[in-house]
Amino acid sequence: MKKLALIFLAFLWLSPYLVFAQKAKWTVLVFMNADNDLEAHGIEDFLEMAQVPNSDLVNVLVQMDRTPGWTDEYGDWDQTLRFKISQGMTPTVVESLEDLKETNMGDPVVLRNFINWGKEKYPAEHYLLVIWDHGDGWRFADPMKFNDDFKFAYIKDFKREVIAANEVKFEMTSANKSNLSAQLQKLDLTEDKVREDLFATAKSFSVLPKELKAKTKKNENWTELYTNFRDFLNKSITTIPSAQLKIADSYSKLIDKLMNIDLSKNNLMSSLEEFHQPSQGVLDAMASSIQFDDVTNPVKGVSHDRTDNDFLYNKEIQDNILSSEFDILGYDACLMSMLETAYSLKGKCDFLIGSEDLEPGTGWNYAEWLSKLTANPDMAPVFLTKNIVESYRMTYAHFNKVTLSSVDMKLIPGLSEQLEVLSKLLISQINSEINNIKSARDNCLKYAVDKPQVHSIDLKRFVNQLSLKTKDQNIKEVCSRIKTIVEVMVVANFFSADRSNSDTKPSHGSFGIAIYFPSRKVYFDQAYNDDNTIYPVQFVKDFSWDNFLQKYFSLKP
Repeated sequence: MKKLALIFLAFLWLSPYLVFAQKAKWTVLVFMNADNDLEAHGIEDFLEMAQVPNSDLVNVLVQMDRTPGWTDEYGDWDQTLRFKISQGMTPTVVESLEDLKETNMGDPVVLRNFINWGKEKYPAEHYLLVIWDHGDGWRFADPMKFNDDFKFAYIKDFKREVIAANEVKFEMTSANKSNLSAQLQKLDLTEDKVREDLFATAKSFSVLPKELKAKTKKNENWTELYTNFRDFLNKSITTIPSAQLKIADSYSKLIDKLMNIDLSKNNLMSSLEEFHQPSQGVLDAMASSIQFDDVTNPVKGVSHDRTDNDFLYNKEIQDNILSSEFDILGYDACLMSMLETAYSLKGKCDFLIGSEDLEPGTGWNYAEWLSKLTANPDMAPVFLTKNIVESYRMTYAHFNKVTLSSVDMKLIPGLSEQLEVLSKLLISQINSEINNIKSARDNCLKYAVDKPQVHSIDLKRFVNQLSLKTKDQNIKEVCSRIKTIVEVMVVANFFSADRSNSDTKPSHGSFGIAIYFPSRKVYFDQAYNDDNTIYPVQFVKDFSWDNFLQKYFSLKP
């Protein structure tokens, strides 16, 4: 007993000097592959992270690889270093935690090792993985050089799409100018008013469970309500009556509005660009600058390591991330917000952040959203994704050709299954629907208009257009279900005016998630099929979208 008493007294005496480590709320892992022409931008983003005040509750970890030849800043080192970012830090060898020498950042084992290290050394309640570099989604790649037929067709389509995108921008600019006051009034709705609308909608939503209706009336945790509704929709999308789908969509939008009330409203009054129709001379000059020789290294992935001439296939990322491992997985890279990419990560993360289009070299605004996270480490994952997208909006409000969205991954299987229903319907009715499909596709502008290898379009834009063209009620029905899922699934979305939607002209749509659909057979990549073992894509193997495309192009080359 005396010994126990002495130990207890010693503990009391020492307790003021004992430091108990508090588990972090968030660990952010940034897999920064700057071993290529993005090296200088990698340094910019590193320095953005180092602007953020330190927090014991938020760990920001970076594995950075560099290459000789693009910038000699901060020592011109070319190996791979690991950092735990602190305010005022610079990307130098002396400030790194570990020197890994040269690593191949296109090797999935290197990615997995970084994840293991970060989670073991810096455990947290929530994890965000950012894969930083060039991205491709699904990019056209033919082992042969682009032939003259391809070049002629592409230049013609390129000019058409540039004109169409400018016309959409003019239409949206005019609408914004005339309706600016009305838009601002909507954005100023109080929480009480939106809650009343939500409750009224819930009462008319006959298939909504009583438990959810009760929560709708009294709940102030809108993130929790959204999660409950998402789970309900995920289980019930195939059985909700058609007449109730619009109500489900309205209910989802009102919840989203409630979640957005507290988000920053900065840059809502950003100046609107005037429309300038490009002259034929400008179009010809733009078309002549297109490069048709980037086919020797076919790429369908992300994280391109120049030193090792390697990159990460989507399948390699899929196979090296564990089930439910991340709250958020973000691609600070081009073209990664595609259904093909998202499906490969189902069950791996709760939310996916990516761009349907190209990203500016400077990428995400790390200083902005990390500052908000360190100021509020209890931030829920859905709010963090919204803040990341909102910071992107603030950064690129005056830019063209930019998009970024956050996708709720729990709805990806349901979306894929509904697209499977649509694919099989279109295959079975291809002869009667062929012209409707072509018309719908012609009204969808592709992303990365100046990149001849890229042929992705917005998924919701396509089904919207198809539902307007077809008279078949079964096709209309499944298109409606797909649109409803996308509305709920995309929790945050930003697009520049020239990447917006138009009901009257060809446009991008940019509702948050894209899919591969070339406009012509000459662009179709024959590797987009079930038998591809070199660039395997799980979505293609599991569903019939590729079979639909092949059937379509057999009739409409």
